[in-house]
Amino acid sequence: LADLSTTSSPATAADITHVLCPFDTDTMMGDSLYGSGAPEQCEMFLAALESFCSRHPEKVVIANTFCLGSNRWLGFADLTHQSSLKGIETSLNGRLISIAKAHPNLLLFNMELLFRRHGEEALLSNAFWYAGRIRYTARMFELLADTIRQALAAHVQKSRKVLILDLDNTLWGGVVGE
Repeated sequence: LADLSTTSSPATAADITHVLCPFDTDTMMGDSLYGSGAPEQCEMFLAALESFCSRHPEKVVIANTFCLGSNRWLGFADLTHQSSLKGIETSLNGRLISIAKAHPNLLLFNMELLFRRHGEEALLSNAFWYAGRIRYTARMFELLADTIRQALAAHVQKSRKVLILDLDNTLWGGVVGE
């Protein structure tokens, strides 16, 4: 957060072309997960991110979407409660997407897709968290690296599309005129 909001941070150096801003929503939300406090840190992060992207359009900034873990203080009642964390998550992601639409140098990847595909239990580690405040498993770090690499490749349009036509009756019957 400090590197995004400080005008003389290392991220602002001329030789830095990419700024990686991954975050863990549960950690950023802090006490909100337990029913107290508002996610002020999330608001500060969004403001700093938008300001940085605006001040440095030449730098590619990579961030993830907000994605809360399943251990919420309201459990199943979270969806309909007036203090719904899922509602807050949805609102924060809406603002994050608006920032990305306004600033093409901001690349977002959807963290929820990783959890859906691979499962929260395979990607989060309570043992690592209590031992050293490391939230993610080795598998999650591998997936994050792959996702970021794919996002950057797509940004610089390294992906290729191929159209294969069978014009000489080799793969299936018929000729060009049919």
